[in-house]
Amino acid sequence: MQSTAPTPDSPPPPARHRQKRALGTIVLLLALFSGLAFFARSPGLLRFDTVITRAIQSGHSDTRDYLAFLITTLGNGAFLTLLCIASACFLNRYKRPRAALFSLLTLLGLPLNMLLKQIVHRPRPIDTLVRILFYERGDSFPSGHAMGSTIVYGFLAYLAWTYIKDPARRRFWTTVLILTPIAISFSRIYIGAHWFSDIVGAWIFGLIVLLIFADLYHVAGAQERAAYLEKAQTKAGKGKEVSGSV
Repeated sequence: MQSTAPTPDSPPPPARHRQKRALGTIVLLLALFSGLAFFARSPGLLRFDTVITRAIQSGHSDTRDYLAFLITTLGNGAFLTLLCIASACFLNRYKRPRAALFSLLTLLGLPLNMLLKQIVHRPRPIDTLVRILFYERGDSFPSGHAMGSTIVYGFLAYLAWTYIKDPARRRFWTTVLILTPIAISFSRIYIGAHWFSDIVGAWIFGLIVLLIFADLYHVAGAQERAAYLEKAQTKAGKGKEVSGSV
């Protein structure tokens, strides 16, 4: 009977299974995105989006308007760029050079979003259908703010979950980083810059890119993650020795 042991160049079985699951998820998300993009200009979807937008904009006030503008700023290309540069500097300082590199690479989602918008070419919301607080130029599907923030904040959430040792802090920062792009996305609908389906499409494609980056870093950053775990275990061991000697 022939042996089925992996060759030296092939990934171990758990890694292969993880890659297969990730690939299957990406294929499914890509199919969902393609279907949504196909119907993006349909009258039926426009009617549905109009109902959703009016519901989100109901009960608007000056305070809510100001808050929406403030939140939407967190997803601007300039802000995301500054955030990625600051994150890369922080990660590089703490000897996570590959994490720093990948945090910068997440900015590739911005030009990718522009390409997708040109392909789908869906018009933005108009003031005859919904309330427009801020008029944006260019195409609408998928939302650049929602897609860019999903990738950038999502990858930072992945790093926070990976590297923050304290459970309470890890849960707090991961939750904040996950909720931020959701808040940004709904602010785009509130100010009349995007339709709800623009946001859903951005989330779907953003998750595709995020899964790719997370899987690539899982492989490329294996050494620095192992070094972090070894250092954490060493500190834990020394802590036990100190507490035992007291």
